[in-house]
Amino acid sequence: MVVLHYDANIRIRLDRSHGFIEYEWMGHVQNDQFRELLEEILDYCVEHRCNKVLSDVRKMQVIPKEAQRWVVADWLPRMMQHGVSTFAVVEPKTGITSTSPQTVHRDTPDHTEDNRDTSDDMTFAIFHDILEARDWISSFGKVLV
Repeated sequence: MVVLHYDANIRIRLDRSHGFIEYEWMGHVQNDQFRELLEEILDYCVEHRCNKVLSDVRKMQVIPKEAQRWVVADWLPRMMQHGVSTFAVVEPKTGITSTSPQTVHRDTPDHTEDNRDTSDDMTFAIFHDILEARDWISSFGKVLV
């Protein structure tokens, strides 16, 4: 994997062989920083023509409700407009963080109870293991948009 961005808040990498962007939150991030970093991820998806994203939130603190609403109402639709069609989230098995990705996922249309979304626009899944998430997202093949 190629590191695209790395700082105290996040590590963003490109898996060229499987055509996806992977990002790992490193802990607490302010709402403005959160949005800026997600915008950067969107830019990387466009620049590298990636249609798959893997988000590792195991170390992230709770996402504020306002930020969750922004992700669902603004950022995810723009990701889909730019061709992102597959999205995996790796969350902790226990703890406070584990509720945030599920809340965001629950607010998206066509979710299923087993944390897999198979809507026409985006395939979405939640995992507890990074290797399982990478295997899953890689199974979709490398498709350039």
